[in-house]
Amino acid sequence: LTASSAETVASLISRVQTMCGDVGDKPNFRLCLAKGDSMTVLDESNSLASSGVLDGATLLARRTHHVARVTLEKKSEATSPMFWR
Repeated sequence: LTASSAETVASLISRVQTMCGDVGDKPNFRLCLAKGDSMTVLDESNSLASSGVLDGATLLARRTHHVARVTLEKKSEATSPMFWR
């Protein structure tokens, strides 16, 4: 998706919900700004510009219960499943 810097995080979340066919009143995800191997959860009341989102930035939609984990693991760093151990 493309968005203007004046758009709010909440309006972008609404657009993502519509695109994904999510019909619930409350979204089951949050938008996060990816910077290197870390993420910043975006506040829904702010605009993209005031949240520090620059042109060409990568935003990730993460499920609400995954937002607490604010780092991205490389495949080689991820824990192997129990059946592999």
